[in-house]
Amino acid sequence: MQQTGSSDIAVQKIKSNARAPDSSRLKKYGSRIVPALAALVLLCLVAFASLRSDVFETAQSPHDKWRRLSWRKKLRGFFRKKKTIKRSDRTNPGKVDGLWTWGSGTLSSRPLRNALDKDGCFPGKRVLAENLDGKKDWATWLLPKVRPRTVVQDVVEITVDLSKEKSPQTPSPAPSTAWQDKEIKKIKYRGHETFKSCSEKHAWPALSAPPLLPSDGKMFGSPADKLHRESYFFNYTDSLLMKNWIIANGIKAACEPYRMYGIRMVSTFTISDPFNAISGKNDKDTVMLFQDEKLLKCYLTFAPANGESLMDIAKMIFSKSWCGLKGIGKFIVEELEALIQSPKWKTLIQDQLPKCNGLELVGHSMGGALSGILATCLNQESWDEDTYNSVMWEYNDTPEVISTETTKKC
Repeated sequence: MQQTGSSDIAVQKIKSNARAPDSSRLKKYGSRIVPALAALVLLCLVAFASLRSDVFETAQSPHDKWRRLSWRKKLRGFFRKKKTIKRSDRTNPGKVDGLWTWGSGTLSSRPLRNALDKDGCFPGKRVLAENLDGKKDWATWLLPKVRPRTVVQDVVEITVDLSKEKSPQTPSPAPSTAWQDKEIKKIKYRGHETFKSCSEKHAWPALSAPPLLPSDGKMFGSPADKLHRESYFFNYTDSLLMKNWIIANGIKAACEPYRMYGIRMVSTFTISDPFNAISGKNDKDTVMLFQDEKLLKCYLTFAPANGESLMDIAKMIFSKSWCGLKGIGKFIVEELEALIQSPKWKTLIQDQLPKCNGLELVGHSMGGALSGILATCLNQESWDEDTYNSVMWEYNDTPEVISTETTKKC
């Protein structure tokens, strides 16, 4: 009898334990679940508020507004299917007719191809410099280990004798009959050229030779500085290289292209880059639009690096997709985005391009890298709606002279 009674008591305890939940477990998991649910609710509220543009329209700087807009666009992308705009659906969409760069480093982990050319080649040339010892322009050597590729196009490698700088007063024979006297006077250095035809192989520069760096750590005025900035005033075989180099240098001397070729600076603006937090207000980015007053062809150029901190440039180790292009260094993409997201881009650049009789992009150093990315985007076969609205245009039936409040009177 005692055994039967004890077994009944054991069964009753088991049943009672099964019915009564373990309060310690509820406390344990409840302490985790409640904060997680609260965080999820808060995240949903923030997401909803961010989609409502009127919530954050407070009196803050335009740079903060660009960041918010960019963040909202990304958030909307998770919920909205982006509309695709095809080139073939447009009557006369814009495109890049030529790309000319000097001392521009690599910028992508993949070759940047021209979608409008069967071989992927961009018209124009990419110019790289080295001294007589084979040491490279430091800006073209700096990034290949991180972002080893660049645009696919013809390459001109110039070997420069830095020991013999020519003054404008020194008589000098013409490199070819195509050169004008005023162009010959611009030549500062001589040497020889090596031509490499367009191929993806040449969009991946060789790193066998070291860069030319200042021996005392001071860059300005050093041979390394001259190789990067002044050696491109060179006795090229193709005089077009000197002409477009003068336009690229319009960032420093806006009237020089007009005096030499009748190519006027018709529109420009400068911003403090909002993405480079470390560089701060020292980082000034400039874009200029030039137009040939006779042919009405336009040239777009970007300023070289100016005030960027090395810590900001180090963002090149991270990639950022833009305009359907993947593997591009984050620093370069954000430099371009900062300009395009400015309200001045729309009024002073994008709205003026329909008046052009064609467009070529030119640039030195970082300006050449920005030109390469933008050229690749503009010559795509299709774009998402946001990208199309921010960079593309359709040409007018008849080109016309451009005039804005920033047009330079030389």
